Amino acid sequence: MTIKVDKDVPVPTSVRAGRPSRYPWSEMGVGDSFFIPVSEGESIDRLRNAVSSAKVNYSKGMVERNGSEYLATVRTVTEGGVKGVRAWRVK
Repeated sequence: MTIKVDKDVPVPTSVRAGRPSRYPWSEMGVGDSFFIPVSEGESIDRLRNAVSSAKVNYSKGMVERNGSEYLATVRTVTEGGVKGVRAWRVK
C-alpha cells in the first residue's frame, strides 16, 4: 500500500468539544467573583481542587482560542458561617 503525501492542505481550526463549564468564567470581568459552599460530606480540598482545575482549563482554552490571558485565583473561605470556595478573576 502506498500513501500519497498531500501538499498545501490547510489545517482546520481547532474546535473544542465538551460540556459547558459548570462555573461562570465567561461571565466574569476583572474583580468579579463567585462563592460555592461546600456540600455536607464533601471535602473542602476536593471542591477547591475541582474549581482550580476548571479555572486552569478555561484559562488554557482562552489562550488557545484568541490569545487572551485569563487569570483567576481560588481561595477557601468562610462567609456568614458557611465554608466554601471563592474564585476571583484578577486579569
